[in-house]
Parts: sequence; structure tokens; C-alpha cells
Amino acid sequence: MEQETVVRAEPDRVEPDVTDPSVADDAASITTSDDLVMTREDLATAAGVEISTVRELERAGLLTGRSAGQAMLFGADALDVLRVVGRLGELGLDPRHLRPFRLSVDREVGLFEQLAGPALSKRDAASRVEGRAMVAELREQSDELRRLLMDRAVNTLIPPG
Repeated sequence: MEQETVVRAEPDRVEPDVTDPSVADDAASITTSDDLVMTREDLATAAGVEISTVRELERAGLLTGRSAGQAMLFGADALDVLRVVGRLGELGLDPRHLRPFRLSVDREVGLFEQLAGPALSKRDAASRVEGRAMVAELREQSDELRRLLMDRAVNTLIPPG
């Protein structure tokens, strides 16, 4: 079944017709007012890559979608990931080289879950708010630590002068 695509205000953002009952429920569950839902094919087209690249990134865990009938649906973050991966490819990094990025994120999120998980799993709203705030702070601080460590490591690659 071929799906009609709808182009939004941003010309490179394309989405399937989510009024199609075979994808509407799943599409609604992964979208927000600012989000976008695309099939694998639409995602490849919007990013200007081959569908095999999308599949390779799925296998590596860098792209995740949601199954909707026979289609796989992706949010706007998938298009952002594909664009970054495309630029890294231009710099010489193949998708197979990017798996450590995902593994690093998985490890960090695992740590966040250990620390904030108890608060997030409580029934009272105040605990969940506290848990979300903790995750946000953990993310912010880990991003800063990663940036500082990266700066230090990269500076050893660049000769002085």
C-alpha cells in the first residue's frame, strides 16, 4: 500500500499520511506538536541517503523506530541523527564506526536510571518531578564533563603553534 506523503512548512521534513488507519494510532503515540513521523523510505529520501544506510543505522542501534503494521515509523530525531551521520561520513566515519557512541550513551543512561529510577517509579507526582529534574541535571553535568574530557584529549592531538 503506497502512502501519500505530506510536506510541512520545512521543505525537508516529510511525513506519511497518518490518517491511514494502519499507521494513525502508532504515529500519534510517538508524535508531539513539534514532532514528525516518517516511514523508513521517507526518512531516507528526506536525508538524501540510501535506504540501506537507514537499515544499517537501525542495526547499529543509532536509529530506532516504531512498528506500525508493515511500516516502520521514525520521529524527527531520526532525521537529525541521519544528518549528523551524513556529515561524519563526509569526514570519513562510516556508520560501523559509530556504534561506540550509542554504547556510551547506553552506559550513561544506565547510570542515570540507577540514580533517578527509584524516584521516577514512585506513584506520587512530586517524586517523579524530582526524578526528572535529577535526570536533567545528570545529563547537563555529564555533557559538560564529556566536553571537558574531549577538549583535553583533542588538544593532545594538535601540535602547539
